[in-house]
Amino acid sequence: MIEINSLKFLYCKSREASAMGFISENGFTVLKDSKVSYNIVPSFSKHNPGYYNLRIKLENNGIIFSGTFQNDYEFSAPSAASSVVLGRSSNGRIDWKDENGRILRELIED
Repeated sequence: MIEINSLKFLYCKSREASAMGFISENGFTVLKDSKVSYNIVPSFSKHNPGYYNLRIKLENNGIIFSGTFQNDYEFSAPSAASSVVLGRSSNGRIDWKDENGRILRELIED
């Protein structure tokens, strides 16, 4: 299992997105300068309105500006973080990976 204090960095990537973060005390923290996908999947707002609205809120508040996190930001869960980063519904236990490509779910089970 990953320990919070170990700060094992995890990565969430797509063609456009490239984010780095870690499991934090209250969920999952995405680090400043992480890039989000410019494209938001059209069905995202319908199938996952909570995370879609969070993405829009972060953009409107300047936390995400020009596709980049301006500060570290703590999400309630890895899936919230990966959904915002990728601009689509996402399972954070699969889409966050370590430097060796191991998914978060595998890392937690160890």
